[in-house]
Amino acid sequence: MKFRLLIIAFLLLILSGCSIFQTGFKSERKALEHNLSLWESFHMDGIVEVNYQAFSIRKNFALNKDGNEFHFTVFNAGLMGLNPKPLLKVDYVDSLTIDTSGFPGLSDSLPANIHIEELPFDFSVSKYLLPKSDEIMLNKKALLKKMEFNFNNKMQLSYVTFSKKDKVTFEYEFNGYPKEVCLVHNDKKFLTLQIDNYKKQ
Repeated sequence: MKFRLLIIAFLLLILSGCSIFQTGFKSERKALEHNLSLWESFHMDGIVEVNYQAFSIRKNFALNKDGNEFHFTVFNAGLMGLNPKPLLKVDYVDSLTIDTSGFPGLSDSLPANIHIEELPFDFSVSKYLLPKSDEIMLNKKALLKKMEFNFNNKMQLSYVTFSKKDKVTFEYEFNGYPKEVCLVHNDKKFLTLQIDNYKKQ
């Protein structure tokens, strides 16, 4: 009798364990889907800081992204933040356009307008990473077009490596929304987006 009860208890333990595992698996997948969706369509604004050798600037920025399209603008705000004027505009719809005409120091060394017809990738994150959900949940990372996407235990995008020297890192608020995005070169922050406002669209 005791042996039979022991077997029943053991089977119940296994079945409940499987149920817990499945529930955890589903919740991880939902968390991954939600966190990737944060990078699909959104508006964010705040401060962009660029540091390169002795060169350093801090300006306001606004970034709007809708799937594979985005519009990024750096502003030069007037007194008390009034009458902001675009310094730099980067737009991607069917092609990439960079307008530096509002930034004299930059446009002296670069063409005022740069136009690139075709890029080797697009900017729809979920399109490429969701099919790799199982790989991400197992290894907390996925390889995609020579880039390595790394995730933390909350299934949030943690950092993306492009080479041994270059990566992009991501930090989040307590509510899970993006707080900071950094482009890092040789372990030094080259460009930082300090996000004051984020809105999923």
